[in-house]
Amino acid sequence: GMHVYRDGSVLVNISGKGTAKLDKCGDVEWTIDRMNHHSITPAGDGGFWIPSHRAASETPEHLIFAPTTRDKLVNAPAGRLYQYENLILRTDAQGKVLEQFSVLQAIYDAGLESVIWSTMHIKPDDPTHLNDIDIVTEPLASKIEGVDSGDLLVSLRQTAQLAILDSETGELKWQHAGPWVYQHDPDITADGNIVVYNNSNYDLHFNRPAGSNLIELDPAVGETRVIYPTEGQPSFLSELLGAHDLLPNGNRLIVESRAGRVFEINPAGDIVWDFVKPYDEYYASLIAYAQRVELDFFEVDDWSCE
Repeated sequence: GMHVYRDGSVLVNISGKGTAKLDKCGDVEWTIDRMNHHSITPAGDGGFWIPSHRAASETPEHLIFAPTTRDKLVNAPAGRLYQYENLILRTDAQGKVLEQFSVLQAIYDAGLESVIWSTMHIKPDDPTHLNDIDIVTEPLASKIEGVDSGDLLVSLRQTAQLAILDSETGELKWQHAGPWVYQHDPDITADGNIVVYNNSNYDLHFNRPAGSNLIELDPAVGETRVIYPTEGQPSFLSELLGAHDLLPNGNRLIVESRAGRVFEINPAGDIVWDFVKPYDEYYASLIAYAQRVELDFFEVDDWSCE
């Protein structure tokens, strides 16, 4: 996750280790010493919504579901990026944590342990894998009863689930498991639909070619459609990570993370340009996220550094 400021500074997550704001020269301005990861979403008041983890030793006992145990979680191999319990943090503009919600607690309170039953047997140490937070708009709220503008739309990778939580209480208000696998980056359209980056997986495509795609969900009726790639358009695949962004000119920026590739398509689905960041002769460097900025975005007169 990252957030770019007009003064040239950038806010970045160091996966599972914390968050740091760096000035235009790369010097640290402040940090958040929490197990933050994935996305950074502006909260609209200068602050941010950021996914995080809670240490296994601090997870409430009632949220440790079978077949795992606290001992197994606490004694997991060192260096593991992800933890059992995902939190949603809200910070102020200086990185002070103002509040936090537990994703597992929201599932528990809603009586929806069934949505993580399978993942507890596949990924018992990482049953939800929160990977994105977006802020519900008025058009989206109008399509789902009981949901309000300002609530939080989240992506839970392990359960193939989108969910909406109350931004003040953390209560689970809505959830939908769709025809996507290991999905990332649900973005809300102007008319209140949700476009999801469907990662897919080599092992879960039946007799169809393996490939990622972008799927649009109309939450009012639960209908979905693939918007890219469609028939005749070139495929792409990133089993992990991945992002997309609808640009002001109507084009869409797509990050094919595992291929180290960023490309842009026009509304017809034609590739306008693409970029691959090589690692060596055989491999590409993974690109987690990309953001397009206009040429006049930065308000910096002097980029020099001591």
